[in-house]
Amino acid sequence: SSGINAEYGHSSPGPTTTISEKVKVIHVYRDPKDVVCSLFLFMQKDRRKVKLGFEGDFSDCVDWFLKGGLVNGCYWEFNKEYLENEDGHKILHLTYEELTLEKPAAIRKINSFLGYDELSEEDIVSVDKATSLDPT
Repeated sequence: SSGINAEYGHSSPGPTTTISEKVKVIHVYRDPKDVVCSLFLFMQKDRRKVKLGFEGDFSDCVDWFLKGGLVNGCYWEFNKEYLENEDGHKILHLTYEELTLEKPAAIRKINSFLGYDELSEEDIVSVDKATSLDPT
């Protein structure tokens, strides 16, 4: 059977402890500069920031992030395990930026990685539209 498991954040262990050899993983990660900016904005709105071990301005947030601070675990360790892929799992690495700025190319990459026949341009447009977050 096939299925999709999507997770956001870094609360679970990486691939060496969680996936079987039959599974194909699409690892999507964001540019760390975007992550730290989003994190800082989140921390400014969230009154729990003291519980999370952070207080300060943007510069302090960058330092905290670089040292592994993140709400659900260390960004660096989580992504490192996927990118190094020491166990040889079937992993396609895509950046969030690829998915948003070069979506047709990303759709083709994902389709090929999953082993499906090449998509027509009409199919690409259909997948793009069906997976858009834009309400129009």
